[in-house]
Amino acid sequence: MISFRKVFAIMDAKTKTLMSKNFFLMMLFSIGYGILMNSVIGEVTTYALALAVVCNVGMALYITTLILAEEKEKNTLRVLMTSSVTGIEYFLGTVIPILIELEIVNLILVIVLGVQMSLTAWIIYILMTTLATLSCAMIGMIFGIYAKNQMNANSVVTPAVLILMLIPMFADLMPIMAILSNYLFTGVVIESINSLTYNSIIVTPMQWTVLLIECVLSIIAFLFLYKKNGFEA
Repeated sequence: MISFRKVFAIMDAKTKTLMSKNFFLMMLFSIGYGILMNSVIGEVTTYALALAVVCNVGMALYITTLILAEEKEKNTLRVLMTSSVTGIEYFLGTVIPILIELEIVNLILVIVLGVQMSLTAWIIYILMTTLATLSCAMIGMIFGIYAKNQMNANSVVTPAVLILMLIPMFADLMPIMAILSNYLFTGVVIESINSLTYNSIIVTPMQWTVLLIECVLSIIAFLFLYKKNGFEA
């Protein structure tokens, strides 16, 4: 049985952590990156939005890895374990505030970059970016389980973020990258946002399947590894 009192307590702690200087700057970086790309391209373009959104999604991986690594350093996870916090409670309490804050950034990016969308396109955009952000957050939490400390977490997570971002970016230049990009949630995000028009954003059934499967698998993997590594009493 999920204890929502514990979930809300974890959410409150994570929200305070996210408001710290370092994590707040991480989220602002995506907005700055989007503005920079838009100015380089020189016109309102969905490509600048796609790159900025993928950058923001990648921040979920950084944030969750560093938060989990920090809690391991401070033995906070062991305290939670003695409080009988389950994997699902920790998952909900950690991911919900991160999802909310990063989705707010994704919404701000659309407005700041001057991209216009209909209500239908907005709904699809929010659903798609939420699934991608959740997948990235869960991968980050898995890295965090195995990271020895924050410094180690940083060195481990950076290559993963680069892989998730660079494969879709080079998809048009290398056939093998294009194939791999089709099966990555970051690739789905870039391709779908590039197809954006005012009235619609094209996400094929195959792309929805990729987003859903990778999201579900990452959640299951985290819950399994959280318990396997002794963080659940």
